[in-house]
Amino acid sequence: MRLITKTAARYVAILIAATSGETLGATLVERGGYLVTTVGARGNCHTPRDKSGHPIQGMALAGGFEFDDGPIGHVVGPNITPDPETGIGKWTGAQIVTALRDGKRPGGSIIAPPMPILAYRQLSDQDAAAIAAYLKSVKPVRHAWRERATRCRYRPITGRR
Repeated sequence: MRLITKTAARYVAILIAATSGETLGATLVERGGYLVTTVGARGNCHTPRDKSGHPIQGMALAGGFEFDDGPIGHVVGPNITPDPETGIGKWTGAQIVTALRDGKRPGGSIIAPPMPILAYRQLSDQDAAAIAAYLKSVKPVRHAWRERATRCRYRPITGRR
């Protein structure tokens, strides 16, 4: 999974740069949906899967997908739907952008690696706002997920030692 994460981060950076222009006729939410579901690949870490590895229907972005990623350790993707109790429903758009780019929650606590992915720090302001708008627009899913205890030695902002 570590190789997949590194490779995905490189391709995300390339794809976001290649698609950073205006999408003809796309609203902010549509642009955000495109970024989240394609080049941003957020469903890969934030959507729980069944035993055969398929995304669980109706649980898109609801958190709970678990995987091991080398020295980072055991990763559990959190709920990023706008559910106010188990997701990011109480966060503002600006707070979502800060979490995406800087790896900090609204209260100032650090989000454990693999976030923030370096490519997300390089998003244009418009694309970051589009992702936040999309995440606030999706169906809230009440789904508590188990936080993990990180054992990595990475600095929170860069993801590097």
